[in-house]
Order: sequence, then structure tokens, then C-alpha cells
Amino acid sequence: MTSLPQSRSQTVERARKLIEEAARPSPEERAELLAALHEPQPAQAPETGRLDVALALRPVRDELPVESRLLVCLVLHDWDAVVQLLLQDGEARPLLFHYLCHETPALRRWMLRHITPEFCRNDVERLLRDAAIPNFHALRSWAAVEEFRPLLTSVLTELATSPFWSLFHRGQAAALLRELGVKAPPILRRSRRLESGHGALIGSTALQEEPDPPELAPLLHALRARGLRVDGILVHPNIRVGSVTGRITYSQPPVQTWSAEERLRRIQPAPGATFVILDYSQIEPLILLNILVHRLWLAIPDLPQDDVYLWFCPEDRQLGKRIVNALINGGSPAVVDPHPKALRFIRALSQFRAEWVAECRQLGKVRTLSGRETPLPEPPNQEGKMMNRLIQGSAADLFNTAAAEVHRALTQEGWEAAVTFVLFDEIWIEAPLGQERRIGSLARRILRRTAESFCPYRAPDVRITVRR
Repeated sequence: MTSLPQSRSQTVERARKLIEEAARPSPEERAELLAALHEPQPAQAPETGRLDVALALRPVRDELPVESRLLVCLVLHDWDAVVQLLLQDGEARPLLFHYLCHETPALRRWMLRHITPEFCRNDVERLLRDAAIPNFHALRSWAAVEEFRPLLTSVLTELATSPFWSLFHRGQAAALLRELGVKAPPILRRSRRLESGHGALIGSTALQEEPDPPELAPLLHALRARGLRVDGILVHPNIRVGSVTGRITYSQPPVQTWSAEERLRRIQPAPGATFVILDYSQIEPLILLNILVHRLWLAIPDLPQDDVYLWFCPEDRQLGKRIVNALINGGSPAVVDPHPKALRFIRALSQFRAEWVAECRQLGKVRTLSGRETPLPEPPNQEGKMMNRLIQGSAADLFNTAAAEVHRALTQEGWEAAVTFVLFDEIWIEAPLGQERRIGSLARRILRRTAESFCPYRAPDVRITVRR
């Protein structure tokens, strides 16, 4: 539970006492309650205690200044009182749209149910409503109207720095500011746990960043700053590293949930550039095979020189892939007409799993090939989940190491190319036309060298695709 600062907590307690006693606040209590009502809300649990403050002020609501009277009505979700106030006081309507753009997410969502396009009387109100949603397609059209640029710049700057908006929305606002020729404020990530319960204030850039793994920090910072061109529009997804899998993940938009075909269709290079896409082939089964050789459950001659998945189903590679994944995750799938070495692999995997599970339970955690530690998974299928964390976690470590090294090489060696997108076992490099071959060759050497450091007995192959 989020705790309040001492002074605010005491104010909320006094408000609750006034409510219980059905008492009117004294002039001193009223001043204290108004200060708490208008105080910028914490980024975590922003409504904590605020409703109590508004309820305590309700007996004297009609005696308050218009900005406080309106805010009490909004916090209490009393739209009829809001409408009545709009009819009584001409200052209330501009204040309403000010609160619409500056209030907490929950209150803003409630206000938008009532502040419909039909409710808006003029273009300024429509622009502020689009900013409160936020509707970036509409805001981009407002940018084409010169007279609205100062207002648009103001609301976008507020949006880009507010702790109540996601990294995706703040990045979109910053991108639109740059399109307007305005220097965008730094886009900082919102931490899960703020140092104090009160957190950062609206409009503050003093947000704490969630710590990225040090070896990935330069790459992740560059990816967030660069953004992605999706359907022709520059967006800034929320990019983070999974605490268990170690994989780099995307949300807002959820790029990682798109199929390979959809990613190829929707993610586009900048004009005059092309994508060089590199990916590892059979990375997870080859990591497992290298582990089995290292642990002496298999011999080097047992390793396949061709496609691992065809060992398990010579007629259907996709079925063979599903069989291997099921084996890694603790399943016992039916294997039809397997290669003799596949049967040896299954026996070795069973023996290694028993040994590995005992080690993990004694250690109290799962450790990947790079030494990264994750907690023991919960039942059911705990043994299968342990193997999954070993194999997928090690594959993520291998891939992340390679991606970070490619980024370092392109940056430090002065190439006119940049890592633009990384997901699962794919690295997308945006390169100028005509440099695809040289940049692809450089990146492939790095990926191959990294794979051999993790998988010395047989490393995954690296495939290259060029997409214009």
C-alpha cells in the first residue's frame, strides 16, 4: 500500500474526522483542505485520500473560489454540479478544459465520458480534448494550423513530461514536438517503485529510471530515442528487459505479438534507407545440445551437422520444432520415425534434467550460461519451467550480448547505420542504400563470434535478409 507524506496523511485524517462528524471545516481547516485538494497528485495511487478531502469540503463548496468549487465537483464525479457551475460562472469552462489536460488518468477518463466532441464549442476545446485522449493523429493535423502551434507546443510539452503518461505516449509527444521544430524534453521512464509515496509531480522530469542491465543500457537508450516507423508514423514503444526471460520486449504498440509477416509489412525503414535483418537459426536446441556435450551426456560426434528439427520429424520441420520445444519444457511428445541420434538426445536430456533440477533446488535459483540468476519457478511443471529458464534465458543472454556488440561497433566505428529493432533472435539494422553488404558482413561476424563463445561445439547459423 502506498503511504502518504506525514503532512498529507494528517490532512486526510482530519478530513475523515470531519466527514464522520458531519461538521463544517473551520477557516483554518478549509485552507488546509484546499491546499491538499490542489496539490499535485503522486504518480502512484494518485487518488489516495483525495476523495476524503473533497467530501470534507462539500458542505462549503458553494463558498469556494470557482477553481476549487469545480475541482471538488470533478473529484466527486458530480457532473450535474459541473454543468450547473458552467451555467453560473463564465470562468468555469476554461478551467474545466485545463483540468481535463492536467488531471490524473482516472479523473481524466471520467471527464472524457462527458466532454464529447459535441460538447466542445470551438477549436481550442477540440484540440485540448484530443490532447487529453491523447489522439496523436488529430494532434498532427492541428500542427498544420499555424495559429494553434503555441497551444499545441504547450500541451505536448506537458504530455511529454507528465508521470501519468506511459513511455509510449511521452515518446509520441516528444516526436511530434521535434516535427514542430521544438527541442523535446528528455523522455524518462517511470519506475515501478518511486522513492517516496508522493512520487514525481506533474510536469516534472525528475522521474526515476528503471535500471537497465548495464551491458544493454547503451543499446536500449538508443532504441528508445530512435523509435520505430510503424505504418509510416514514428512511434516510441515501451522497451524493457524481462526480469525472468532476459528478453527485450516491446509494448505500446505490442510489436512482439505481431507475426513475422506483420512485422515485415508494418515496420519500415526511413526514406533512403533499408533494413539488414539478421537472425540466429535453431538457437535454443543448439544451446541445449552444447550443454549436454559440456556435461558429458553427449559426445561431439552426436551433434547434428544438419537441421536439428529434422531429427525428430524428417517430413515436417515445424512439427519437429514443436517436439523439441515440448521436450525442453518437460513434455513427452510422440516422436515419429526419429533419427537414431534423436533417441540418444532424448535419453541424455532426461538424465541431464534430473541432475539440473537437483542443482537448482539446492542453489535455490536458476542460473543461465552467462551466470544470470532467476528465481525458481512455481509449480506445476516446475522441472520443465526450470529447463525453459535455462535454455530461453541463455538464448536471450547470447542474443542480447550480440545485439549490444553490434550497436557498439556501428556507433564507435562511425557507420551511417543503426540498430533499430531487436526481438527474439532478430536484429534489424537500418542502413543507407548501397551499404547493406558491408554492414551485413560486419554484423554477421559479430553474431557468429558471440554464438561461438556460448556454443563452442556447434554454434547457431546466422541468416541475413535485406528488405527495402
